[in-house]
Amino acid sequence: MAAVIAGMSLLALSGADAGVQLLCLGLTMATCAEQSSTRVACRAWIPISTGSIVLAAFAGGCLMHADFSYQIVGGLLLLYGYSHIEACRHGAQTIVALHRAQRSLAYRAAHDDLTGLPNRAAFYECLSEASEHLTRHRQKYAVFALDLDGFKDVNDAYGHATGDELLRQIAHRMRHALREGDVVARLGGDEFAVLQMPATEREAAIRLAERLIADVGVPYCIEGRSIGINVSVGIALAPECGDGEALLRAADAASYEAKRAGKGLYRLASPSCRWPLTA
Repeated sequence: MAAVIAGMSLLALSGADAGVQLLCLGLTMATCAEQSSTRVACRAWIPISTGSIVLAAFAGGCLMHADFSYQIVGGLLLLYGYSHIEACRHGAQTIVALHRAQRSLAYRAAHDDLTGLPNRAAFYECLSEASEHLTRHRQKYAVFALDLDGFKDVNDAYGHATGDELLRQIAHRMRHALREGDVVARLGGDEFAVLQMPATEREAAIRLAERLIADVGVPYCIEGRSIGINVSVGIALAPECGDGEALLRAADAASYEAKRAGKGLYRLASPSCRWPLTA
């Protein structure tokens, strides 16, 4: 379109019809204004190149015209071309910065600052989506509540900086223990949750719990110290133990049962489920 308008401008300026020339000038200015203000403005090269084509054609035609007043207009258009380029660059930088800020705010609203895992609010959204899949497609899923054993002792013995680094490393191990599509979140403090979807059988959920317990239980090396920690896991499967947040509450109750039984254990969800409350 820019090339078409540029060709029209050159043809108009080679003739003597002032009305057509004004029409081409209007199209040139409108093209520059429209390109710098639309959604493509975040890609500065698009409005800059488009504006440069139409402006260069009209300005060049004016500069080559015999009438001095046309040459003045051509010079003014070249100056306008410079301001158009700078406006496009500044607009693109502003739009990109705004988009990055919005994405950053959205990310921080849904993720834990320390570990980078989804936070409680984001996990609840995942539970809601899993519940919809269960209703529409009968796709079962499992929820795991994970509570670290002895994390307070680590904080008291080595300080909060070491505790924070331990949480980051634990989150990394949990993330890599899951399949693609499963979700691990930090709910707060030393509490984590996992959504396994689909989970078609109890044995698959138990295998994941055992894998999480084994991976988390491998000692960590932090600032030259070897630190060991365990995790208690509660498991609840939908729809046997409910769905959504009710399922998380059932898994949380089971994790407390595992913690009371010892360290590094799992328990299946509450007595109201069809599963027995034993490992």
